[in-house]
Amino acid sequence: MKLLLPIYNLTVICFALCANYVFASTVETPVLGFFSGEIPANSEAYIGITTTRAPVFEGVVESVNAGSSKIVAGGEPAWSANQFVFADGVQPEHYYLKITSGELEGAWFDISSNDAFSVAIEIGAGEIQKIAKGDSFQIIPHWTMATLFPDGGGFSKATKISATAGATMLYKYTSYGTDGLEYPIGVNSASMQRFYYRERGDINNWCDADKKDASNVLVEPNAVFVAVQPDNSCTYSYSGNIPMCATSFVLFTLDNGEGVQDQEIYIPLPSAVDFELNELTSTLIDSGAFTPSTSVASSPVDIIYAYENKSSGLNLTPDNSFFYRKRGATNKWLDKDKQDAQTYKLSVGTVLVFRKKATDEEFSIRCKFTPNYISK
Repeated sequence: MKLLLPIYNLTVICFALCANYVFASTVETPVLGFFSGEIPANSEAYIGITTTRAPVFEGVVESVNAGSSKIVAGGEPAWSANQFVFADGVQPEHYYLKITSGELEGAWFDISSNDAFSVAIEIGAGEIQKIAKGDSFQIIPHWTMATLFPDGGGFSKATKISATAGATMLYKYTSYGTDGLEYPIGVNSASMQRFYYRERGDINNWCDADKKDASNVLVEPNAVFVAVQPDNSCTYSYSGNIPMCATSFVLFTLDNGEGVQDQEIYIPLPSAVDFELNELTSTLIDSGAFTPSTSVASSPVDIIYAYENKSSGLNLTPDNSFFYRKRGATNKWLDKDKQDAQTYKLSVGTVLVFRKKATDEEFSIRCKFTPNYISK
């Protein structure tokens, strides 16, 4: 299914096991992040991608044409017709527009066409009403497997044509392409995409599960991979721009034809620095996106699973889980042992898996999180 409300997160990610990260910046933007992580043999690691490629344009909204889903830019950008639209053999990039201030700060939307002064974006009717004159925005090319992890990104490579033995396998639970972002409905779902890097003779490229060239497969903002390492270790790395704006992401439930299901949503940590769990309270609880538990005896309703890559091995369980209890004078986050988790430190590199309990009807709400290092 295609999500009309794309998931977007701001995060500075550097993970897997024994991960490191370095920031490089001047007084002016951009802020760059350089990331590396070691994955031991026969282990897996959760890797979230919230850095972006460099924007090709930064501007301000002059006006909005809701009927045609067009954003008119201030000034005179004088773009070429459809210069932000993929054209095979002519224009190789896929671009999206990211709102960087205002009500939809942090949200991103694919560009479907453009003229000299405006861009048409893939956006729902309800959302475009939230974009206002004066909101700032960027136009950014999407990551691909080759631009995100050039030359394999340090992951272990396959060296044979017909086998993937020895290669790191990257599993992705979402799929992204010309039809937009697709999410499996439900929980404990199988991955939707699988990648590995092959290096043999003149062949040096990313491959998909069918052993086809996947170098140009798109990777949406804030994607999450699970890297499964064979019987050798690897040290991977990547770099990119750190978005200096709030995070925007969507929590939702969907109907698979048999009724609305519990739903899992993968989200990289929405911050460039560590922060305490209670900093998510406004974003999740006050917004109504996350349902608190109101009974001491009952099981949690909505749950956050945290994969912090603290352990080695395969088929890892979450390092911790959290729910919010709102009963009487109790208003706080609790961990899996029902202990106070208000000040639990979520570290950079953590992947959060939100499990949203099935609702009476399909549910979708956009959340916004502003890290404390960004002016609110």
